Amino acid sequence: MTPASDDGATLPGEPAPEAPPPDTHYVFTAGELRFAVPLAAVRSVHRVERWTPVPRAPRHLLGVTQTRNELFALVDLSGLPGGAAPPAEPLYAVVVEASGLRAGLVSAELGRTAADHGVLPWPVAAGRPEAALQGARGWMALDDGPAVVLDPLLLLRGLAPRWRAETASGEAADA
Repeated sequence: MTPASDDGATLPGEPAPEAPPPDTHYVFTAGELRFAVPLAAVRSVHRVERWTPVPRAPRHLLGVTQTRNELFALVDLSGLPGGAAPPAEPLYAVVVEASGLRAGLVSAELGRTAADHGVLPWPVAAGRPEAALQGARGWMALDDGPAVVLDPLLLLRGLAPRWRAETASGEAADA
């Protein structure tokens, strides 16, 4: 630890503090895609064995579940238009929170943490499932392949109006 003055500045003659480590993300898989969310936005990760489906909900909204006295929506990012089939049970929920909005992002397996060494520009091919995903900031290169980096606030804000509109229009989960 480097000695510092009361205002946080490094004292004369002492080495400058090291640069902060790169941002850390929680990396998980949904369908055939891998996602990364800032670790600071991850409230918890839970194994989910039961949930309650919501009538007339859009396909990506699996339902709601309660864990540790918290009720939250289960969002399957692979269930977006053009995505894969819903996951098999059991599954994990990566509970993310931003500005008072919260949801459990579904993963078929327990994820891991990874350092962010930079987000690559976001070239999205038309027709790809992630093209419809609000909150996608770009790709993060990992040792074992890329991950779509998500902005939790934009993702959750983008999903909330879709739930209301699709549920009100009567779009069925299987439609």
